[in-house]
Amino acid sequence: MNYGWASPNCKLKFQYVQMLVYFYLGWCWLMKQAEVVTEIAKPLTPCPDCKVGKLYLTMITDAAG
Repeated sequence: MNYGWASPNCKLKFQYVQMLVYFYLGWCWLMKQAEVVTEIAKPLTPCPDCKVGKLYLTMITDAAG
């Protein structure tokens, strides 16, 4: 037998293979809840003229602006 899905460079996740086995056996598959991802705070950019104030992004426009 060849278990190619178990090799280290395989792109399949173990949970996906486990889910297929559960479906094949007729068992109930319980899905995990998604993990909450916290956003990392980015440092503010100082003003290039005075080097004191902080710059905030207010708008992004296209070339026609």
